[in-house]
Amino acid sequence: MKETPSFQPQNQDESGHIPTSAEAHLDTFFHSPSFHDGVSNLVENSPISAEDLLEMCAGDERLMKVYENLVRSAIRYVETILELDYEARNNTSYDPETVSRKDQERRFAHNAFIDATNMMSRELARADKDNTFFATVITRLPDGTYSRPPYTLFAMQFAMSYYLMKHPELT
Repeated sequence: MKETPSFQPQNQDESGHIPTSAEAHLDTFFHSPSFHDGVSNLVENSPISAEDLLEMCAGDERLMKVYENLVRSAIRYVETILELDYEARNNTSYDPETVSRKDQERRFAHNAFIDATNMMSRELARADKDNTFFATVITRLPDGTYSRPPYTLFAMQFAMSYYLMKHPELT
């Protein structure tokens, strides 16, 4: 088994988790029965796992900071998706303002994840490391904007692979 480089975010807690509110949402999601139904296939089809990207970044302080930002952005974005899903499934009284606010948070988190992904790709290239796996994620549309769905899929894949890396008992 290959040894994984140590990733220690500045605000990491004693158990090795990045302390964001997303951890609670991710714990609930990853321990749910529906999680195991398709997650391994989803993670296996990711352009790169959190563990493999961590190995690529190991030893380079700048890349590690960009990696940490990518992890945080992926977790935050997935958290906002799960919050909207929870709101839709469990709220008996629909509040348009709440849904609108949560959707705006999701959109901002998605934009932050897009920026973090693009930055990771640029910084890998700057460090003369292979970043070609991002070609399936970073796709520009004819109008110059980025196609958003590939980033959404990658955020879920990356957050899941990060979580599984931190919780190997789930695999």
